[in-house]
Amino acid sequence: MKGYYGGVMNDRHFWLELTDEAQRLSGLYFSGREREVFDSINELMEKHRLPFCFDIWTEKDVISLIFSPEGDLETASAIDTFTKAAPTVPGWSIQSRRSAKGPMDVRAILRNLYFVDPADSRFMFSGEEKRVLKIFLPERSNLTREECVAFGDFLLWHAFGEGLVMTVGLSSEVHLGIPEVQELLTFEAAIDEVRAFLNQAQSRGEESDNPASSSGSGHGVPVAS
Repeated sequence: MKGYYGGVMNDRHFWLELTDEAQRLSGLYFSGREREVFDSINELMEKHRLPFCFDIWTEKDVISLIFSPEGDLETASAIDTFTKAAPTVPGWSIQSRRSAKGPMDVRAILRNLYFVDPADSRFMFSGEEKRVLKIFLPERSNLTREECVAFGDFLLWHAFGEGLVMTVGLSSEVHLGIPEVQELLTFEAAIDEVRAFLNQAQSRGEESDNPASSSGSGHGVPVAS
């Protein structure tokens, strides 16, 4: 969490204010003023002492307000309590985990946040025992150690769905520099291999208690952290 969580009363006041503002914010968003909407929600979160990270994502005419535990189980539990109190807001979808998206959307998100295209990287998936996706970024990526960790997390959450990644225990390991070995995978080949593994995990009963929404094309706004 970003700070102190105010509790259920704060949740109720937040949802009341968001409901009152939802129509106005929708109008701003679809007129191209996404950043203004993002900042307004962030201010509302701070006002009610709600420390959760969030995204905004749109598909067609629906705005998805997505709260993220950033991989933390305690925060995930608090977010679940928070989002269960959400009213029905016309034109809005409230979600408690980042959803799985298509490869092109994942690439766009990571290029926007880190100026690195995962299509220029190479991958190695360790398989069932370690459940680690190794990511080898081009040397020119110029990311700090902390940014490398965040890059790997964001790739997993957006490519496969945050709830499923947390439940199965999938993690990433990011390296600067691409070694010259034949077994490395391209971005799309790595996506396919990890999805096959996750499908096997689900068939063994390791499904998430907090499923992400279905993947699809949309438009996003950077994360509040």
